[in-house]
Amino acid sequence: MPARSSDRRRPPRRGAAPDSSPLHTCLHQVVDTLKHQADGFVATEDLGLSRLAQNILLTVHRRRASFDWLIERLCQAKPRPRLRRLLWWAMAEIFWMDGVPAPAVVDAAVAYCKKNHAVQEGNFLNACLRTLTTASAGRTWDELLADAPPHVQLELPELLWKRWRKDFSPTQLSALAAVLLQPATTVFRRRQWPPDNRPTPTMLTPLPAPDWAPDAVLFTAPKLAEGEIGSLMAPGSPFYIQDPSTLLAPAMLQAQPGENVADLCAAPGGKAVLLAEALRGQGALHGFDRAAAKLDRLRSNLAAFRNVSIAEADAASAVLSAASMDAALLDVPCTNTGVIRRRPDVRWSFSNAKLQELTALQKAILNAAAPAVKPGGRLVYSTCSLEPEENHLQVKAFLASHPEFHCRAQRLIIPTLKHDGAFAALLIKAES
Repeated sequence: MPARSSDRRRPPRRGAAPDSSPLHTCLHQVVDTLKHQADGFVATEDLGLSRLAQNILLTVHRRRASFDWLIERLCQAKPRPRLRRLLWWAMAEIFWMDGVPAPAVVDAAVAYCKKNHAVQEGNFLNACLRTLTTASAGRTWDELLADAPPHVQLELPELLWKRWRKDFSPTQLSALAAVLLQPATTVFRRRQWPPDNRPTPTMLTPLPAPDWAPDAVLFTAPKLAEGEIGSLMAPGSPFYIQDPSTLLAPAMLQAQPGENVADLCAAPGGKAVLLAEALRGQGALHGFDRAAAKLDRLRSNLAAFRNVSIAEADAASAVLSAASMDAALLDVPCTNTGVIRRRPDVRWSFSNAKLQELTALQKAILNAAAPAVKPGGRLVYSTCSLEPEENHLQVKAFLASHPEFHCRAQRLIIPTLKHDGAFAALLIKAES
């Protein structure tokens, strides 16, 4: 098996995994989840998965470009989707996890295949995995991919690679791809309203505030145990898990105490909380979302604020009365290409058809929200996408059809190891 890019060798793996082992549990969970995702269900959290299964899934989504290239190169025939999912699981376990010997991984995958599919397919799977492990013996991962196309070496789908090389230089694209292979850091923000004078727990390490939200009080917790997160995030806690990129749009809106403010795509509530804090208990925040299942979480996140109303509504239709809002936030549904660190499955769910569908929805939301803004009022349009069609081109098209608005500021944040990607534009409605 290959060493990592640093050429670090792992200790030999010994022993076998019994049928009731965590290895077999992980195999079933990962294959089942990948099947659900292939069928259109893309959530990767809150599924009752083991920590090992979660790590394997994240690795599969991050490394699938190279996994597929190696499969096509080394397997004698193109595997069926159900066999490819087993190959992904085995390759993630063999090449990127520690603790289980490669033969045990191969045996588990082959046994699963023969039991759930067919003996002949199990034999084919066995041959593929034996070829993969033999070909990789004594070689680093970079050496294995030395002849791979550029998009494979960057672990990107060819579609995204072709799009992004138009917008980024080769150096920028390589840096971005490297960032997107890294797990996202959990960042905690201290709420600024209502006032809370409790001391900061020693487990939290301060982080510098980003330039787009200089007043934010941020922390990380590198050594925080899973159980400690629950205590830190208990009801009434002054801390909220929030990536720095999500601060851009609320900071640009600059909600002021006493204003009438709307968040038309509010769930799960991270940006709505920032808006409610900015109002300082004065004025009103109106939160809406079309996903009824998410409203309970939205209400929970905003429970500390008495000047907030929440309702189910579709932002693509007229939700508010004309000229009723001083400010409105549209954090619209998008392709999420700015948050691939956090959701690596996004790189595989992206498609041109999905992009076209979402840009049409974004346009509808902008058009529906515009009349609700008072003359002289503010509208912030935001995404967590890197795609021009969803960002500055969407804003440009809106301004062309709504001359009563002008753009005062817009910004695209590229993902780094410190934060995800995001876009926001501040649109001002002319005075009557």
